[in-house]
Amino acid sequence: ITGAGTTTEPHNYNYTDTAVESGKVYTYMLADVNLGGVETSYDPVIVKVNGNMLTADFVLEAAYPNPFNPKTVISMSVFAKASPDKQNTVSSNIDLSIYNTNGEKVATLFSGEKTAGNYKVTWNAANMPSGVYILRMSVGNTRQVQKLMLIR
Repeated sequence: ITGAGTTTEPHNYNYTDTAVESGKVYTYMLADVNLGGVETSYDPVIVKVNGNMLTADFVLEAAYPNPFNPKTVISMSVFAKASPDKQNTVSSNIDLSIYNTNGEKVATLFSGEKTAGNYKVTWNAANMPSGVYILRMSVGNTRQVQKLMLIR
C-alpha cells in the first residue's frame, strides 16, 4: 500500500484481500520506512477464513500523539460480523475506556453500538495527573489494550 509520505498528521490505511480461501490462515503485517531508510515493522494480524462467515473483528490503532499533553486521538476500525443466517450485522457492542495503573476506570470514551467503519475519538486528559494510563477496547469477549503517557 502506498504511504502518504512523512507528515505530522496521522494517516489510516486499509487493505482488502479479495483472494482469500476458506479454511486457510493469513498473516498481514504493516511496515513503514522513514526518510532515513529505517524500517519499522508492526505486530502481525492473523486471520483465519471460515467458510463465508465473517467474524467480529476490530483494530485499535496507536493513539496519536503518545506521549501527549493534554489531548490524544484514538483511531479504531470496526468490521462487520455475520449472524447465523450469514447476513452481515450492522453493528457491534463496543467499550472504549481508560484505566489508571491501579486498574481503576478513569474515563469511558465510548460504550454502545457502532456500525462497521473507521472512527476517531479524542481523549482530553486536562483534568488528569501526569502518568501512565491504559486504553482498553472491548468488542464482545475480545480486548485490546495499549499504554498512554500523559506528560505535563
